[in-house]
Amino acid sequence: MDTKSSSFHESDFIYVPSINLYVAKDKKFFRKNWFEAHKRLQEDGQKMLTIPEFAEFLKYIKNTENDENLDLFYDIFSSGDDHYYWRGEWLDAKFELKDKKLYIHSNHVIDKKGDLIPKSSEVIDSKTLMNKNSSEDSDIFLEDWFKYQTSQGLPSKEARLRRDNSRWNISYDLTNREDGLVAMFSCGVHGPQLQCEQNPYRPIQSPKENAGVRPAVYKL
Repeated sequence: MDTKSSSFHESDFIYVPSINLYVAKDKKFFRKNWFEAHKRLQEDGQKMLTIPEFAEFLKYIKNTENDENLDLFYDIFSSGDDHYYWRGEWLDAKFELKDKKLYIHSNHVIDKKGDLIPKSSEVIDSKTLMNKNSSEDSDIFLEDWFKYQTSQGLPSKEARLRRDNSRWNISYDLTNREDGLVAMFSCGVHGPQLQCEQNPYRPIQSPKENAGVRPAVYKL
C-alpha cells in the first residue's frame, strides 16, 4: 500500500516530515511475534518503524500543538498501576553477535523465498550507551534520547542518567550480549522502556489488545 492507494486513509495516520513517513495512530496485528508482524505489515504494503523512526515519531507528537497527537503521546507513555495497562509495540531492530562485535540489523524486507532480510546491517556505534549486564537498566531523560542518539537511534553515552523523578524518562537495556534478540517499546507499571532483549519468536502477550505493531507508510 502507498499513499496513493484507495486503501490508504490519511485520517488514520500522522505524517512526520523529518522521516517522510505516515505513522499509524493505532497499532494492529496483536499477539503476533516479531517475524509475523513484519510479514503481515509487508503483505499490506506497510513497514515496521526502526528505532530512530520511532524516536522521531515520539518527538513529533510530543512537541505538536495538536491535541489528538498529544493524547496519543500520553497514551504511549502513561503508566498504569496494574498489568492491564501494559502496552508494547515491535520495532525494526535485530541484534547479532558476530566476530565478537554486536551488530544491529534493520529495514527488513521479505525476499523471494519468504525470508526476512535486513537492508541495513551495521556494527553498533562505539558511542552507544551500553549496560554492563542484562539485569541492569539505564534510566535516561527522554529529551536526551531525542537529542543524544546515534544514527542507529540508540541513546549515546552523552545521554544523562536519570537523577530525579522527572516525568519523561525511559528505561533502556542494551548490553553487548543481545545475540538474536530484537527491540520493542513498552510501557506499564515500570514506566516506558526501550527494550533491546526481546525474543522475536515469542508473541507479545497482553491482557488487552494493547501490544502489537504500529504500521508506517512512506509518502510518495
